[in-house]
Amino acid sequence: MGAVCPSTAVSTAISFAIFHTFPVLTGVFYSFTNYNLLRNLRSPAKITFFQNYVKLLKDPYFQQSIWNTVKFTIFAVIFEMLIGF
Repeated sequence: MGAVCPSTAVSTAISFAIFHTFPVLTGVFYSFTNYNLLRNLRSPAKITFFQNYVKLLKDPYFQQSIWNTVKFTIFAVIFEMLIGF
């Protein structure tokens, strides 16, 4: 295998930063605000800190979806283990 061209490594790092890291960091920032894209874009988002997460954890639909995911994972792993033997 040959050496990696420096320009390839740099372009890969830039692409990764633009298409992965920036959106993730932006999403994390917006999760701590009351930002709403459907609202007037001229009004600034206000920092809410962990209120969004508290609201999410208290939501019965979210709790039910977590429970459904746990059940599905347990049954899928057991079923796949039985098929694997």
